[in-house]
Amino acid sequence: MPKYLMQLTMKLADLSNPQLSRLYASQLQEELIYSSVNFFIGKNGSGKTQMLEGIYTKLTQGNSDANKKTTQRITATRLQRITQQRPAVSQESDTQLDQRMSQSDFGDFYLLLQEDRILFEEVNHWIKKYFGRELILSQDAGNDRINIREVGEDGAPFPIQSDGGGVKNFIAILTYTLSKKVKTVLIDEIEEGTNPQIIDFLLSQIERVTQQFPDKQFFIVAHAPSAIRIKAEWTYVFFNRDYQNKTNNKIIFFSKFGNDKYRGFHLDLDAFRREAFFSDRIILVEGFIDYYILNALTQQLGYKGYTLSHTSYLPFWGVKMMERYYGFFKEMVRRSYVLRMVVRHRNQHFKVSQANQKN
Repeated sequence: MPKYLMQLTMKLADLSNPQLSRLYASQLQEELIYSSVNFFIGKNGSGKTQMLEGIYTKLTQGNSDANKKTTQRITATRLQRITQQRPAVSQESDTQLDQRMSQSDFGDFYLLLQEDRILFEEVNHWIKKYFGRELILSQDAGNDRINIREVGEDGAPFPIQSDGGGVKNFIAILTYTLSKKVKTVLIDEIEEGTNPQIIDFLLSQIERVTQQFPDKQFFIVAHAPSAIRIKAEWTYVFFNRDYQNKTNNKIIFFSKFGNDKYRGFHLDLDAFRREAFFSDRIILVEGFIDYYILNALTQQLGYKGYTLSHTSYLPFWGVKMMERYYGFFKEMVRRSYVLRMVVRHRNQHFKVSQANQKN
C-alpha cells in the first residue's frame, strides 16, 4: 500500500453520505481498500460520484490548505459551468477571471502551472503535440497569466478560459497527473468532452506516473468503455444497483486481474467488450459474427429496447475463455448466459440453441 494511503483508513460509513448509506446499508462497516488507480464503474444514480465526493471530503477535512493542495478534484459539471465563465459582454478583468478560473470545477491546475515552470513546459509539450497550440506565460499588472494560441501564429494569444472544454479538461488532468505536489487526483467522468485517443494518452500518463511515484493515487469515475484500462495492479469498484430491490445492491472491489485465473484480460477485454462492465445481464456468444447476427436478430424481433434494459452480448472464443469470462462476471454479481449459434449455409438459415445458462 502506498505510504500516502496509510494515513487514512476508511469505511463506507466514514464517508457520511446519506445516499450511499441508503443504497448500500449492509456494507457500511466494510473497509474500503483502494490501490494506486481506482475506477468507479456503474449505472447512473448508483453512488459513484457520492463516493468520490466522500473521499475528497475525508482527505481535505480539517480545512487544511496543505491537504487541499495535495488533493485535487475535477467535477462532472465542469464543462457545463466553464462555458459560462465569462459573458459575451463583461466588465470582469483578466485578473479577476484568472482567480475565478483557479477556483472553478477544474480545481487549481491554473495556479500549479503558474508556480512550476518545469511542469508548465512539460504540459505545454503535449498540448503542442495533440492540439497544435501552445501556452504562453505572460505578465499582467505584475501577475503571471497563462494564454493560449495556435503554434506558429504571430497573433495575440487568447485567454485559456475561452478555449474549448475538452482542451481545458486535458490540461487540468495532465497537470495534476504530472505535478509532484499533487498526491491524490479525483476525476468525475474522465471521458467528458474528450475523445478516446486523448483518454488513452491520459491513462498512459497515469500508469507511468503511479509506477514512478508509488505515493500518488487516482480515483476515476468512468461512464464509457474507452475510459477504462485493465491493469493487474489497479482496482475496479463496481456499483451494482437494483432499481427495483435495493436489498440486492452491492459494491464490489475487484483487484484480481493479476491472478492466473484472470491473467490476459488486459488483452481480451478491449474497449469494444468492456461495455459489458456497465450491464446487469451478460450474454456470452462465440465470436464477432455471432455477436453481430444476434444483435441484428434482437432488433428484428422487436426487442429494440434490449440495450436499455442493461443487457449486453459479449463475444469470446473457446470454452476456456467462456469459463474465464463467466467467472469474472459471477464475481461482479452479474447474470450470465451462454449462447451457441449453428449456421447452416446451404439452407441459408440458422437456429439459436441455449447451450448453457447460469444465473
